[in-house]
Amino acid sequence: MKKKVGLIGLYSIKNMGDPLICETTRHILDEEKNNLDIVEVDAVPRGRKAYQGLDSIKYIISVLLIRYVYPQLFKVFSSSTLRYYAETFAWRLRVYKYYERTLDGLDAVIFTGGGFLKFKNQGLNYYVEQIVEICQRKGIPVMFCGVGIEGFDLNDKRCIQLKKTLASSCIKSVTTRDFIEILENDYLRDSSVHRAQVGDPAFWTPECYNISKSIESNNVIGVNVIRGNIYKDYGNNLSYNELKELYKDLLKKLDEKGANWILFSNGMEADQVFGKEILVELGMSHEDKLLGVPNSPRELVELVNRFDIIFGARMHACISAYSLGIPVVGLIWNEKTSRFAELTKQRDMYFSEEELDVDLMVSKLISAEKHSYDAETRDGLKKSTQKELAHFIDLI
Repeated sequence: MKKKVGLIGLYSIKNMGDPLICETTRHILDEEKNNLDIVEVDAVPRGRKAYQGLDSIKYIISVLLIRYVYPQLFKVFSSSTLRYYAETFAWRLRVYKYYERTLDGLDAVIFTGGGFLKFKNQGLNYYVEQIVEICQRKGIPVMFCGVGIEGFDLNDKRCIQLKKTLASSCIKSVTTRDFIEILENDYLRDSSVHRAQVGDPAFWTPECYNISKSIESNNVIGVNVIRGNIYKDYGNNLSYNELKELYKDLLKKLDEKGANWILFSNGMEADQVFGKEILVELGMSHEDKLLGVPNSPRELVELVNRFDIIFGARMHACISAYSLGIPVVGLIWNEKTSRFAELTKQRDMYFSEEELDVDLMVSKLISAEKHSYDAETRDGLKKSTQKELAHFIDLI
């Protein structure tokens, strides 16, 4: 009899890097070989179409609270405890019944990729808390596969609750693509739950889509754009306009070198808008110098595979290129990208806010074809992800 496994991920987000993680994890799980019935569970179903009847009313109320009421409330009251209970109310109102229905009858649950162990941005901690609570009550074993870990702070109520959630007995395995030390020393310090360092599931991109690095050179540098306030949103100093000027300076200097380039995004509307602003201020046409939005993970991968070199901003533009053996010169706007660069032995190709040097970036982009990845390291990280998933499947 097939085991029914819920694969929880960010399926409907417009950043195609997140659905890419879901699809590559499903590939690694190999439903036929392992006699599995994979059920896709969207951690954050988006839009009113995902909610019917009374749930649609709850959805509208939660959107009003999260987008309009709470931002004003938290300007006056900065308590992390107030924020936790207020946001918990809104997110439970919106998705708890959906989780109850979707998780019913499952034999196991796997959270795949994404920054599920985070609490400062996106609200993923609230989704994790509700799903694990339901799995605990229903006796459904849970695995976190290659998840991102972003921060730990026992002065923040959201973090405290996330740590308590990870102590639930239904959780059998937690693996991370980045900060194993935070997982071991903070979140799971008092727990015997299995934990491991693994590679991002998207390292399996070539096998998932039966695609390999294009042999034919197009002599094109793909410049990945990201929304202008990304640095500020993650606690850095670089402003919207400063990031825009950095991109403009980079493109001007690539032109001076005679390099052929084109902008592209991972699919987020804000990223596309930022790219258009850059080109307008440079007096260039976005129809010629900005590619259209990828509408699926495969489209993102095929788009990336058109380039000889990537200037990377979004993490999975960098990761999909890495999986295909395409050189990347990248930006570091939060710790997860820095750790990815370190684990894959390419930190010298990535630039933190303090290291931003357009001339050096251009130099690396122009000569990036000389850069090669450590294939042994990449294969080792890929095998670790596969091994840990197989271990969990054997367990259930």
